[in-house]
Amino acid sequence: GRRSMGPPPAVPSLPLRADALQVNALFEEMVATEFTEEWMRSYTGQEDLNCVKSLTLQVDALGCAQRCEMIGELLPNLEQLCLSESRLLTIRDLGTSLSNLKVLWLARACLQDLGGITNMPVLEELYIPFNDIKDLSPLWMHDTLQVLDLEGNLVDDFEEVRTLQAVSSLRELNMSMNPVGKSAGFSRQMVLEALPQLEVLDDLPCGRAVAPTVSKGLGPSSSESSLSVYDDLDASDSDADGETHEALVDLLAEAPSCGGEPGQVPHAPFREEPPC
Repeated sequence: GRRSMGPPPAVPSLPLRADALQVNALFEEMVATEFTEEWMRSYTGQEDLNCVKSLTLQVDALGCAQRCEMIGELLPNLEQLCLSESRLLTIRDLGTSLSNLKVLWLARACLQDLGGITNMPVLEELYIPFNDIKDLSPLWMHDTLQVLDLEGNLVDDFEEVRTLQAVSSLRELNMSMNPVGKSAGFSRQMVLEALPQLEVLDDLPCGRAVAPTVSKGLGPSSSESSLSVYDDLDASDSDADGETHEALVDLLAEAPSCGGEPGQVPHAPFREEPPC
């Protein structure tokens, strides 16, 4: 008869580096914490929690089911909150008490839903790169938001971008590395026409053509993407900068080669996240 096969041999696990172990231990200790007045006083070093204006934490609203709404309840005057590298599916998990919050960082936090953002009525800057956001409609009633970083999310419908027309206060937007950027007919100019209130798009100024900058033959500066550079050169207002463009083209022709096919613009590195 057939021989029964035993269980597969165990795969040996490699030892973690000491620094990784330390970071994991700190995170596990942090996310296992229940937010109380006593803990928050110890963590912030402030006896009077009304004096705390900024806070950096890692939270887990999924596995550990932390009561993240306690942050706002314990710190009613909080203005800046960094929860990057946390686990938080929706803004609603932060509760309704962050009424004075002006800046929120939630980079790489498993975020999927912006619902609940209206509970932050004076929010001015929202940094949520590298999450899973597709729906921007919760932002359309927000009238104080000035900076929105959506780099590396899942926005795939231009109508979601058009929703931001209603956010009249919006001045800076980063939509790079979203699926919508690969859709047929999409261009930087489409975004600028849909959102005329913008002053900066994908880290580049709006309102004029922006040609690639040349620095010792290294191609565009690190804050520019190749898509943004080409879209800017093709923008309808490029005639106003025609002379500058021609001069830069001549300069590019004389610059040392940095490899690749002629006319190929190297990809810029990922933009760093705002510090927490």
